[in-house]
Amino acid sequence: MKVCRRFPWLALASTLVASVALSGGCSDRSVAVSYDRKPTVQVTVLRQGTGAPIVEGKRIELNYTVSLEDGTVVIDMRSKEHTHKMYVGDGTVILGLDEGIRGMRLGEVRRLVIPPELGYGRPGYGGKIPPNKKIIMEVELAAVN
Repeated sequence: MKVCRRFPWLALASTLVASVALSGGCSDRSVAVSYDRKPTVQVTVLRQGTGAPIVEGKRIELNYTVSLEDGTVVIDMRSKEHTHKMYVGDGTVILGLDEGIRGMRLGEVRRLVIPPELGYGRPGYGGKIPPNKKIIMEVELAAVN
């Protein structure tokens, strides 16, 4: 009892640890642990572009491929007749792509290494991208409208 009077937080901590242990640990609904480092996209410019860099709100057209770390291509937009059309920063694409294309110039090609937190994350994507996998995108800015 002496310990609880001098260190009341110790009793609370002991109770919390005991309740977690008795309940079988954390459930699937537990909150993710926060890390000091924010996940970021690794960007490599493969071919320089021309003109002004794109900014938020610009309508653009992209050609891209999405690969897994082992090199397996899971999405290939280059083989389709149409480009992917979007507005920069509109929230319609994964965060890693939106972050990785900022400042691109017409004709530029970039390689983006996107961590799961900024990619398809826990659910993955349509059976093509497994859950919690890093993806590699090769992106070309085909048009700026």
